Amino acid sequence: MNVPPLSYLERYRNEGTRTYSKHSEYSEASPCYQPASEQAGFEVTAYRVPRERVNIYMANPSEELRAMYVDEEFPVFCVHPQVLEDIHDDPYLVELHRTLQNP
Repeated sequence: MNVPPLSYLERYRNEGTRTYSKHSEYSEASPCYQPASEQAGFEVTAYRVPRERVNIYMANPSEELRAMYVDEEFPVFCVHPQVLEDIHDDPYLVELHRTLQNP
């Protein structure tokens, strides 16, 4: 059985299925970040954050994925681009953006 990619499933197979609640179609994500948008993808900003500044919760990621993001001293902290558009509303993100470097 050939399963289509997740983006296909989200965009086309779920069409018309969000009728179970009057709130089910509500999203605060800008249209360009929603799965049904014409945009194929978007860049996510990543920062290396001192370990003592983050909490890390894992559910058995693959070793390759864990090694990519969970460094013992400076794990990678990814921030969605829409959140960065309103960065002035979040003091933690303002400081993060001002003081830390992208990997």
